[in-house]
Amino acid sequence: MKLNKKEYALHKLNQFRDIIGQDFRDLNVQRIYSETIKSLTVIPKAETKFLVEILELEYDKVKKGEGSILVCGPICNALAEYKEGKAAPIISRMLIDPVSEPIREDLAEILGELGEQLAQPFLIQVFSDRIAEIRAKAARSLGQVGNKKAIQPLIDLLEDESEVVRDHAINALVELKAVEALPSLKRILENDEDAYVRAEAKAAISELKGNK
Repeated sequence: MKLNKKEYALHKLNQFRDIIGQDFRDLNVQRIYSETIKSLTVIPKAETKFLVEILELEYDKVKKGEGSILVCGPICNALAEYKEGKAAPIISRMLIDPVSEPIREDLAEILGELGEQLAQPFLIQVFSDRIAEIRAKAARSLGQVGNKKAIQPLIDLLEDESEVVRDHAINALVELKAVEALPSLKRILENDEDAYVRAEAKAAISELKGNK
């Protein structure tokens, strides 16, 4: 019996579940992964609520120790491709949950792609995360979904130990047209040890002055 698109997506997710932990260099493993991603992105836009539902079910299983957070990854990526804003609440919760550790960097980026402002406090919360890549992705996403309340946390992030995080914070402040960040950006231009960050600060100052 031929499966409909939803049934086929579930079938492929189960196949993907079976290969978790196997060597990704294996061509069969790569094929199943690619087919899983494809199956999730051919569901009609009007039916993407289905993807949110299966994400919620899998995440609930993960919290009970029964599911796999890695299965949630392809679902979240598909939701980002659809720009399904209804997924923002659960993905925001997943971002700050330690059980999501293997995919949290992706989640921080996906929240920016979803474009929902309700993700803002969750993104700010991970500015103190121990993983620089997560802090950087959260800063970039905040530039996409943030409002005035995001500006001071981003200014504070200009003091981050990671040059990548500082760079993303600068760009986010530009996206938010945060002219109040100009004094801090001038300090970065004068004192930051990283030449690329200084160059980004210089460009940001020029652009923000044009927004005054």
